[in-house]
Amino acid sequence: QAKKPQDLSEEDLADMNEALKTIIRRSKGMLSFVEEYRKLSQLPAPEKKVVSVKNLFEEVVHLMQKEAESRSVKLHYRIQQNRLAVKADKKMIEQVLINLIKNAFMALENQAEAFIELSAELKEEGMMLFVRDNGEGIDPDLMSQIFVPFFTTRKSGTGIGLSLSKNIMKTHQGDLKVQSSSGAGTIFSLCFPPD
Repeated sequence: QAKKPQDLSEEDLADMNEALKTIIRRSKGMLSFVEEYRKLSQLPAPEKKVVSVKNLFEEVVHLMQKEAESRSVKLHYRIQQNRLAVKADKKMIEQVLINLIKNAFMALENQAEAFIELSAELKEEGMMLFVRDNGEGIDPDLMSQIFVPFFTTRKSGTGIGLSLSKNIMKTHQGDLKVQSSSGAGTIFSLCFPPD
């Protein structure tokens, strides 16, 4: 039988307060989950335009430079041909590069001479953009799972950054690939198809 308000003890009130806090916390968690899932499942079609790779790299490095400096990470880009360009949705590809740089920051914690390098190369199979770091690398046992939605090894991570990035590349008829080994750094490759 339910107690009347006047019959509730301090202990009862404390229990109810804790239960309400749990409900609120779980509700917020569910809303966050739904929002992250929406980002993954409702990507808009890319608005593709010819984008200068040099300009793209310059803007991303400029955006992320302060955070890199605060983490003692050398963030730079290297391009051998200034006229390299890619047909892509600039904002979407910027988001992919930013996601990859943020991941690299985590992998570079406590790394001496830490660096992140952006580079590009035109190959027979299409344009390739690379994000390379000299961080701790990815555990081989986790390599098959890193693109799985909501998979994360970080307490504060949502596990959608790499999934979202891969989906963005798929909307460009391209792909996002990774090469890594423990203790030897990581290279993510943004692969765009030839025009």
